[in-house]
Amino acid sequence: MCGVISVAFEERYYREELDYLRQLGKLLAQEKPHLAHFLAEKEGDPDVERLMEAFAFMSGSLRQKLEDEFPEFTHGLIRMLWANYLRPVPAMTVIAYEPKTDQLKVPVQVCRNELIRSRSEKSSLTAQKVLPDNHDKIVSSVACHFTLARDIWLQPLRILDTRNASSLKEGIIDISFTADNNVSPAMLDLNKITFWLGN
Repeated sequence: MCGVISVAFEERYYREELDYLRQLGKLLAQEKPHLAHFLAEKEGDPDVERLMEAFAFMSGSLRQKLEDEFPEFTHGLIRMLWANYLRPVPAMTVIAYEPKTDQLKVPVQVCRNELIRSRSEKSSLTAQKVLPDNHDKIVSSVACHFTLARDIWLQPLRILDTRNASSLKEGIIDISFTADNNVSPAMLDLNKITFWLGN
């Protein structure tokens, strides 16, 4: 049993290529009048016309294939030059912890993958639709869930002041901390302090 090969071919490529060849034929007939009777549209040589149609079909098919595979070519090129551009970026946020320094006396670890839920209008985990038949009146009360990407340590410290002391040779940021009087300096582990400087 013979199989049927299906070829998806858009006729516009063939028409555009054939029109281009005919326009080119007119220009050639003007430059070389002795070829005009071969290239005339109405009374031209039928063999030349068939050749032009066949060439228009082949070049149209080639052009369609090139345009169809153009995204694959550009993706491969971008993947080599700028790989991060094609990678999906998950939803991210920055969390600010504000520990109560009068209760926090020693560093406390918040472990990686800790679940954090954002506040919603109605403290609901699901979206509620009011009047579902009317799509213009939809009240959304969705809480977003995030997980910590790394371990962090909460320190019984507060930032008192920040100052940019950068020079042309190096970048320096001075950060002054303060702590309550009842926090023992021996209990602090300053090596575990991390900073987020923004994008």
